[in-house]
Amino acid sequence: SLFERAGPRAAELDLLFAEYAWARYGEAARTDEAVRAALLGFLALPSLAYVPRASLLLWLADDAGAHASGDPRYLRDVVRAFFRVLSLEGAGPLRDQLVDAHLPALLGISSGHPKRTAADIFEAVPAERIAAAAALRDYAGPAATEPLRSWIAADGGP
Repeated sequence: SLFERAGPRAAELDLLFAEYAWARYGEAARTDEAVRAALLGFLALPSLAYVPRASLLLWLADDAGAHASGDPRYLRDVVRAFFRVLSLEGAGPLRDQLVDAHLPALLGISSGHPKRTAADIFEAVPAERIAAAAALRDYAGPAATEPLRSWIAADGGP
């Protein structure tokens, strides 16, 4: 796939790559789990350059928000990937955006989107819930983590 071929050069990629990847696979990621897994796995590569990561993250956040009432698997997978990006030191200011805006909005904490529980998002992968809680604990940026920490701890979470 494009993402497999691009992985070894992830640090060298630019906006043009992100635009092409989104135009080619963005819509398909909503319904095709293999495409979605490849795209979201690529997004969370530690070596991915900032500009393509930021662009793909923004487009995914907008798209998942616009389709929040659609297939819950799409939103679930995007949220999990966003928590994986949050755990990356190299994600820089994207971490602030994830904590302050994207995650609370997609989860219905700070938006009119349907409310999602941590159990909904992480029921099949409890280890990812633990990793997400650790990413929130380790985050040292200016955004308030309490809304997300309360969300992840609800219904018996870590």
